[in-house]
Amino acid sequence: MTGTEFDLQDAVRYASAFTDATGIGCTILDSRGWIRHPAPGEHPCRLCRSVAGTGIDIRTSSQSHWRRVEQAVRFGGRYIYLCDNSFTHWTSPIVTEARVVGALVAGPVLTIDDEGFFENDLLPSGVGDEQRERLRELFGKVPRLPPARVTALSRLVYALARTISDATGRALDEAESELERQSRMSEYIHDLKMQRRDVGLDPEIPTYPLDTERSLLDQIRMGDISRAQETLNELLGHVFFASGSEIDSIRRRTRELVVLLSRAVLTEGAEPEEVFGLNYRFVDALDQQQDIAGIAYWMARITRRFADLVLYRPNVPHGTVMRKAAQYVRSHIADPIRIRDVSRYVGLSPTYFSRLFTREMGSRFVTYVTRARIYRARELLRTTTEPVTLIASDVGIPDHSYFAKLFRRETGVTPSAYRAGRFSSR
Repeated sequence: MTGTEFDLQDAVRYASAFTDATGIGCTILDSRGWIRHPAPGEHPCRLCRSVAGTGIDIRTSSQSHWRRVEQAVRFGGRYIYLCDNSFTHWTSPIVTEARVVGALVAGPVLTIDDEGFFENDLLPSGVGDEQRERLRELFGKVPRLPPARVTALSRLVYALARTISDATGRALDEAESELERQSRMSEYIHDLKMQRRDVGLDPEIPTYPLDTERSLLDQIRMGDISRAQETLNELLGHVFFASGSEIDSIRRRTRELVVLLSRAVLTEGAEPEEVFGLNYRFVDALDQQQDIAGIAYWMARITRRFADLVLYRPNVPHGTVMRKAAQYVRSHIADPIRIRDVSRYVGLSPTYFSRLFTREMGSRFVTYVTRARIYRARELLRTTTEPVTLIASDVGIPDHSYFAKLFRRETGVTPSAYRAGRFSSR
């Protein structure tokens, strides 16, 4: 074991293969956070250590990275972060006998626009010409990658760390989806900044996306958890990006989102006592978070729980059947949806399914389908420029007059008025 609690020789082979394949450094840390690979002269962080005026010390140089390993454990085995000099890294722990005994750390790479970065942000003052050129040479060797590729490479490092770990490392899989959500949100923030800059807008002051918020509320009302989580990523991206590092401002905005989400599920028949109890617990949990990662983690939990209240109510004994029926409706929204087809899909007779659905979901199945079609139409009206007639067909109501009648009954306004921004409070 060569002084580590994992096979260091195997770890070096995997880390070297990663570097050879990608051109990106991969550091191995032991359980003390000490560097076990590569040698100081080849260490990928030597640029930052040179900027700081220190060399690579195996005992201290990676302590800041080791603190991020704890975050990786918290978020399911992968963590992407910026170091103090704004270079991107990612890490995954090595686990033996259910203990973190080491880690792989990949990076540095640049995911930001490097125009002026070296001179204005990285280079210390008073540097002589010789030192400047040496630092510039090191800086030129730092890979430039888009956030999406960083996310993909973080999955690869995670897989390598899992290979080095023993079987107990698989416990990290339970929370891995939370980090994936976080990574997608980081990509969204980056893309948002680039898009605003490209059209001449101030990238630091994005407009709050009311349409995205309304889409999230609609998806919660329909119990569409997967799409709601994706929309939440976009919405949190705006909130975090607009608020910068102002944690108090972020907390206030996310508390407002919790209130909006709770109102949405109340209108769908969720039990008020349970909603109010969850509100209290969730707001208290948000107030305890000291960083963006913690707030994002709790908002993802909140979104899933509120969507659960709509579709997987604790007092609904046939929740699995109701969930399958709702999934069928969402995936066939543009098609004729017949109760006999849905009942066959969930494994019940049409008569029994119809009676069961009405009793446990609080509305007739045909009413639920209509509402699902209108919810989808609202989203398309907000997010596309498709003609209303095409949207009507897209949601399975090809008769434009009938579609307009149903839409107005559900929302209080015509489809054209809704698209124009004259939204109903329904």
